[in-house]
Amino acid sequence: MTRRTVARRLRVVAPLLAVAGALLLIAWLGHKWRDSRKPIGPPGDANLSLLVLVYGSSNSHQLLRVEFESGEPMPPEVVWEGSPSFFDTRNQIVDERYVVASTGGVIDVWAKDILRDPHGTLIEVTGGRVISSESNPPRKNSIFAFDLKTRKSVQLAGREEAPYLLPGKRSPDGTKSVETLFTSLTLHRLEHPPRPLGSFHVHQSVLSSNIGNPPVLWLDDARFLTQHGNGNLIAMSLDGTRTPVVEVPAKTEVIGAPRLERDPDGRIIYYCGERFFIDPDAKTWERYESISFGHGFDARWIMLDGEGRSVIRHRGEEIGHVVGGRLRVCLETDLASFGSCWLYPWA
Repeated sequence: MTRRTVARRLRVVAPLLAVAGALLLIAWLGHKWRDSRKPIGPPGDANLSLLVLVYGSSNSHQLLRVEFESGEPMPPEVVWEGSPSFFDTRNQIVDERYVVASTGGVIDVWAKDILRDPHGTLIEVTGGRVISSESNPPRKNSIFAFDLKTRKSVQLAGREEAPYLLPGKRSPDGTKSVETLFTSLTLHRLEHPPRPLGSFHVHQSVLSSNIGNPPVLWLDDARFLTQHGNGNLIAMSLDGTRTPVVEVPAKTEVIGAPRLERDPDGRIIYYCGERFFIDPDAKTWERYESISFGHGFDARWIMLDGEGRSVIRHRGEEIGHVVGGRLRVCLETDLASFGSCWLYPWA
C-alpha cells in the first residue's frame, strides 16, 4: 500500500481518533446500515465495519461505527451515547446486530436503540436469549432471560434456572462447572455433590495482590484446560485424571493470575506474563504475536528504531499504531498523537 493510500484512509480515521481519550477497538462483520432518517430495518448489503467505544467525559461515552467500503474507511456515525456504567470488560456482538454488554445491557445497532438497561452480570447469550444474573435479596442471585425478538425479560426458575446457578466456569452443555477457590478446583454437576479436584500451583510475584488462582477453560463437555505450575498446562477429565498437554516458557513469577481464553478466531490463548497460542490436540504452542479482533482486524507488537509499538492492521495493512501508550497514525510524512488507546478484542 502506497503512502498516498495510507494518507487517504487515515484522513478519515484520524478525526475519530482525535476525540477518543481511550478506545476499545472491536472488529465486526456488520451489514451496511442505512441513514438514520430512513426506516429502521435490516440493511440491504453487507460491509465490513469497526465499532469503537470512545471514552469521553466521566458522564458520557460513545459507541461509534466506521464502515469500510472497498477497503476504505467511511466517516463514523454515532450508534449510542450514554453512561460509562453501561459497558464493562467483557462484551459481545450477537447476530451481527446486537451489542450485549457484560453488565447485561443490550443495544440494537441497526436501530441505534437501547433494548435493555444494564442489570447484573451477563452469563451467556444462547438461543436468542440474553441470560444474566442479578442480585435479588433475600435470595443470593436471580437468573433472568431477555428475549432479543420479543424484547421481554422473564425470571427463570426450577430446572431452567439450575444450570445458571452452578458456580465458576460452566461447561459448553451447561450441566457442569469448575469453581476456583484460591489454588483449589472443585467440579460441580447438576444433581451431584461437589467433587474436589485438588490443588493447582501458580507462581506469583511478591508484588502481586492476586492470590494466584489457576486458569480454567473448557475444551469440551468432558475436559477442561488448566495449569499445575506456570507454563505447565494440563487437561483435566471429570474423574480427576490429569493429562499433560504442553509446557511453555512462561514467566515463573507473574503479577495477576494466569488466564486461558479463546480469541475471536477460536484459538486458545494462555496469558502468563507473556501470551501464547495453545493447540491442545497437537500439544503445541507458539508465541502470541498479534491480537485478533476478528474479520481481518488485528494489532501486532513490533520493535522499530528501538521503540516498541502495537501496529493496528486491517487485512494485513497498517491503519494506525500505539507507541508508549499513545495512539499515532501516519498522515503523509507526519506523526500525529491522539491520546491513550486501549485495544480490547470482544468475544
